[in-house]
Amino acid sequence: MYFSAFGVVYETTFVELGLPVAAKVIKDFKSDRVKKEIENLRKLKKHPNIVQFYGTVEKDNCLWVRRWHF
Repeated sequence: MYFSAFGVVYETTFVELGLPVAAKVIKDFKSDRVKKEIENLRKLKKHPNIVQFYGTVEKDNCLWVRRWHF
């Protein structure tokens, strides 16, 4: 478990792809700042200097942001 600016980051598995990923759990995901970050991540395609974005899932009143695999 790690801490980030928006929430807590966990090592987990992206079941659909069978990949180990980092999932950032954000409690205040309705804020404009978080919405902008997700919007920007969705626009980015593969880039060597930016971690891969796999999508988001809403669960237990939190937003899970699935990012890079290890």
